[in-house]
Amino acid sequence: MCQCGLFRGYVRWKHFLILSAVTAVALILLYMAILSSVRTVDPRHPSQVASLRVAIYAQMGNADPSIWEDLFSCIFNVASAQHDSEGEVDVFVSAVDDNPNIDMRFYKNNLSALEGVGRVEVRAVKNLGADIGQWFQQLLDTSLPSVEHYSAVLKIHSKSHIHWRRHMTEHLCGSPCVAREAIQTLAADRSAPVGILGPKDLVYVGANATFTAAFCQFIQCWPGDVGKRLLFHSVELGSMRWTWRQMKKKGAPFFELAKQNWSMIPGTFFWIRGSGTFLSEKWFHDSVPLLMKKMTRGYRTGSSGKAEHAMERWIATLVRQAGFSVAQMGKVLDCAKIEILTP
Repeated sequence: MCQCGLFRGYVRWKHFLILSAVTAVALILLYMAILSSVRTVDPRHPSQVASLRVAIYAQMGNADPSIWEDLFSCIFNVASAQHDSEGEVDVFVSAVDDNPNIDMRFYKNNLSALEGVGRVEVRAVKNLGADIGQWFQQLLDTSLPSVEHYSAVLKIHSKSHIHWRRHMTEHLCGSPCVAREAIQTLAADRSAPVGILGPKDLVYVGANATFTAAFCQFIQCWPGDVGKRLLFHSVELGSMRWTWRQMKKKGAPFFELAKQNWSMIPGTFFWIRGSGTFLSEKWFHDSVPLLMKKMTRGYRTGSSGKAEHAMERWIATLVRQAGFSVAQMGKVLDCAKIEILTP
């Protein structure tokens, strides 16, 4: 009896098995190639973090060397984080034009020597509105890159209160890992992206936010202030209304700023998104000259109710009103813990 049919079937089956084996091997090799090209990103390991555009805006009104030492340490840590990620940080320093003790060349030379620092610009500005007024002048300086080009921006200044200043630098830029966590948090893509990060115990949300025991470590509080004294108190409301009207005149898109969105970071050291927030909006830039007219010339310790104090309250509020989350961060061991405070 002829076995030709069986033989032909055997050959076809053998070819099928060989083809299947070759295909399986090819798929395995392809899968391994894909795995070798993909790494899990961990912000604690700088070699695994893509570099992002980062800037620091520092405002100098005080030439005290110990203050610059703290700020320089902060900048060094951010620069180290960027250098480890094969990136750079641009540093923009403003110095008030009426303090003869401030040596702008010193800042320029001091910062230019740091690894991880890219562009360094030092500018003299009018001594208006304390650090807020200086920062606004920096943001309007057309000789500097637009803030919208940066994924993360750190704002610091020559805060004279040593414990308050060091609390803020410790929790915002106290190590390269702390800085890296802040940068990655602002750059993260999520349903409610973080727009601004303040130091722990110094981020307050809601129009009814009150003084806390932690805040009273840094300012003079009276018995009964904790839990009762409002941060958005009556002394500030008049200047808040006035500054809001100036922004509305120039096209601020919000009909009103919902009181549940009112937020504040006392001390005004914070990380903020450069792009997507109000900082790069035309209406804000057009508002600044109007706001500056009501800002205090020189610095007045313990003053309140001025345009600069109102804007201290509006900065985080405007970020939140635009749909971003407000968060605080605190240094834990050598890195940081991020806590999102708003939806």
